[in-house]
Amino acid sequence: MESKYRKLHLFDIKLAKVGGMDVHETEIYTPGKEVTRPCFSPVGYLGLSISYDLRFPELYRSLTLKGA
Repeated sequence: MESKYRKLHLFDIKLAKVGGMDVHETEIYTPGKEVTRPCFSPVGYLGLSISYDLRFPELYRSLTLKGA
């Protein structure tokens, strides 16, 4: 079974004033609207996530409740 994950939490930060660069994912991308169902693998059901989504524990609670 193939799964597709759409990033739920987009990352924006302003660092240009301190010598870095600004990042505005919200200007380029549209966030996903739902938590993707866990997908089956040889080691069990896996919950998908990426990048900035790692900072939101409610995502992992939801994946656990869905069987990951």
